[in-house]
Amino acid sequence: MKDVKKTNIEWVQEQMRAKVANLSSESRGQVDAADWMDRCGAIAAIRHDAAKALASIYVWPDRNRDQDEQIIITELAQQMMWACARENQNQPRTGDAMTLTLNQLASKTAKMVLFFYIHNIRDHYTTKGRLHMAGIPISDHSWAKTWRQFEDLMVDQLGQWYTIADMYIGEYRQSMRDG
Repeated sequence: MKDVKKTNIEWVQEQMRAKVANLSSESRGQVDAADWMDRCGAIAAIRHDAAKALASIYVWPDRNRDQDEQIIITELAQQMMWACARENQNQPRTGDAMTLTLNQLASKTAKMVLFFYIHNIRDHYTTKGRLHMAGIPISDHSWAKTWRQFEDLMVDQLGQWYTIADMYIGEYRQSMRDG
């Protein structure tokens, strides 16, 4: 069976556990050369705010991540607003009882996309189910016809940010080896 190479983010995530000192007489109680602080340095080396926030969510999934999520949601929503402006896309028509501004839709879409991306469960839910969970009052037919393209752009953007974070962590790891 072929070994699957870990991404740099997976390397950091794997190493963020507490290190146990080796107390044998040869090691004199030292821990691995690359310790927890080095891994924190790897996250700090990411020079792109949204990519850093995404990597932080993966590396520390159990901590309060509201600030990181807000950085990502704000950036994704802003990009959707720009894309809608380029496409001359107006705010959704959701019926007499419900009104949803384009800004609200962009924010709800960004939250939905981030949630399903982080948990890697998008393919397990129908469009109707994802929209319902996100509180987006648009039919799955209307979503597919008009809004799905913006959801897909957000998914692609998250993938790009993951790649950016992975690249910066890789550069940091290389500097640790060279240094």
